[in-house]
Amino acid sequence: MLEDTLNDSLGIVGNDEVIAGECTSQLIRISTYAPKSVMYHEAFHKIIELVLPDKEREALYEAYRKNNGKNLSERAVAEALADMFVDYM
Repeated sequence: MLEDTLNDSLGIVGNDEVIAGECTSQLIRISTYAPKSVMYHEAFHKIIELVLPDKEREALYEAYRKNNGKNLSERAVAEALADMFVDYM
C-alpha cells in the first residue's frame, strides 16, 4: 500500500514527505490516496488567490507573521494558513 501511495503521490519533498495535493495557477491536483483534508487545504490556496485582492492577502500574511515569526516566507505563511483552515473544517 505504501508503494502504491508513493507511486500515486505528486512527488516527494523535504524529509521524504509525500505530496498529496498541489495548487497551481491552472488547477488543483489531488492524489487518489490523499485524505479529505488535502482537498480543503488546496482549495484554501485557490480561494485566497482568487478572492482576496493582493493588498488584503498581504495584510493577512503580515498579521500572521506578526504573531508567528516575521521572517516567514510567503509560502510558509500560505501553508500555515491553509493548515489552520483544515483544522477549522
